[in-house]
Amino acid sequence: MALEDIPETGMHLEIDAPEPARSEIVPLAGVRELPRLSAVFNLSRRGAGVRVTGQVLERQHHDGEAARSNRRPGRRRQGHALLDRMVGAPVASQST
Repeated sequence: MALEDIPETGMHLEIDAPEPARSEIVPLAGVRELPRLSAVFNLSRRGAGVRVTGQVLERQHHDGEAARSNRRPGRRRQGHALLDRMVGAPVASQST
């Protein structure tokens, strides 16, 4: 997405990963299944950059990791990650 695509008032995005994408993530995440993976983001322009805030939500089904995590094998777990980051803004250089 280009900076010009984001209105001055900002943009709200909600993304749900389709099953084929979740299936590709399963072996990378080390889980048996990933029945839900979604994200909610707010984009706001900040000069030449974009501030991204939001969260990623997931539900996963673990298999065989009780010894490492004190959880029963096969137990479902939900989680989320919060995001607050500036992207695309140039770094100011100092000349001496």
